[in-house]
Amino acid sequence: MTLMSLRKMTDFLPGILVVAILAAFARPAAAGLTYLGSLNGFSGQASPMVFTDELVAVNGDTATHIWRKNDLGSLPVFVGPPDIGRQRNQVGLARKGDYVFAGAYGYKKETMGSLITIDVSDPTDVHVVNTWEPEGIKFGRLIRRGNVLYSAFHFVGLATIDITDPLDPQFLDVYGSIEDEFNGTDNIALHGDYIFAGTNEDRVDIYNVADPGDIQKVGSINTDSGNRWISIHNDHLYVGHERGIAYRIVDIYDISDMSDIQQVGHYDAHFSATCHSFAFSGDYAFFVENHSYQWSRGSFGIHMVDISDPTNPVQTDFFDTSELGQLYGDLGGCGIDGDRLYVPNYARDMIMVFEISGAQAPEPSAWAMAVMGLAGAGALIRRRRRG
Repeated sequence: MTLMSLRKMTDFLPGILVVAILAAFARPAAAGLTYLGSLNGFSGQASPMVFTDELVAVNGDTATHIWRKNDLGSLPVFVGPPDIGRQRNQVGLARKGDYVFAGAYGYKKETMGSLITIDVSDPTDVHVVNTWEPEGIKFGRLIRRGNVLYSAFHFVGLATIDITDPLDPQFLDVYGSIEDEFNGTDNIALHGDYIFAGTNEDRVDIYNVADPGDIQKVGSINTDSGNRWISIHNDHLYVGHERGIAYRIVDIYDISDMSDIQQVGHYDAHFSATCHSFAFSGDYAFFVENHSYQWSRGSFGIHMVDISDPTNPVQTDFFDTSELGQLYGDLGGCGIDGDRLYVPNYARDMIMVFEISGAQAPEPSAWAMAVMGLAGAGALIRRRRRG
């Protein structure tokens, strides 16, 4: 090697050093979950939760539980359930501005359902402002789009409600009849003008809600077992099974083309179990595994799964709730707020709180700087030497 070629190589050494340093900072941290602690004051099974800038709200069996976020960054502080009486089976929760809507149902036909409106504008004075108990309707999971609230007509069908005035909700349409109870709908997910409804049976029903006042059932997806939970992320439908089949607890469908829905992947658990809820952050999904059917091998908990390729979901972390001394699953509907994952644990009357790490992709600017460093830094030094 000549002296001239050595000099040319040294011209690039500063740039190479810049690449190494910046690439190290740009590389995403290892994806994982860190248990931070628990929120107490909770009881009953839990459903999806909603968040405001200052509050965490979770539905339990009999009340909507509220925690106020701590300005110091520690765990939220329990505010208490609003005084709403004992509403059996509160499973729906949605938010519109300063109001949170809580939906309730009862397993028996004669049990009245209710939609409760809670004012959360003042975190120090959370209170109920309206309770609506329409005859013959039971409220399940809730989704809001604009001034329309979509509700699983629990075990029956689908309802649309006008909440332009949060204190005076009005029905737009109802698909199904109370006489059809236990025929189906349990969980719902919104995708454009379509609602996907898990049925707790062997199918997911599809409704066209382009006109909220005229619900149209347009099809179904056949599944292998009851659908404990469904959710949509990046044009893919995730279906959690009531009980895993051959260790498979989540099926994944491509719904980017509504005229040609295809199953493209599935996620396997440790053993046959129920997938009780999902949450998503970037390219990661969090699957809550619950109620194992092989108790002797029990390891219930939260799967952190890389879903950047939905055809090949890959587990990156798993938190085994037996580490908390828990013998059974009993984990409820989870939710994500920023870099925190909240998972209700109704066997122990608490909300488990985790910090999520590595769920975001590296900043493109860092990689761009690294590439520029190779040519830019070397060129700058060469110019200085020549000058």
